[in-house]
Amino acid sequence: MVEAGYPNATYSSWVGMFISSKTPRPIVDRLSAVLAEVVASGPVQEKLLAMGNDPMPMPARQFDQFVAAEVKAMQKLVTIANIRPQK
Repeated sequence: MVEAGYPNATYSSWVGMFISSKTPRPIVDRLSAVLAEVVASGPVQEKLLAMGNDPMPMPARQFDQFVAAEVKAMQKLVTIANIRPQK
């Protein structure tokens, strides 16, 4: 990005688990807890790290905030870069 003229640009990719917004919060919280356990397990940690990933499990509410911040940042980027959909 620096070579393209954007010295302050940063971008990271991430993967998350999404479910219906109609899912009851206790189920969301339980799924989040179980997923965090799986990601924290030795074999999964080793595999993720070997693939160059930096595991960062977070509670469902924190992930909600994280995604909202990512969407806001991408909206800003689209506006600044004047990105338009192709027809």
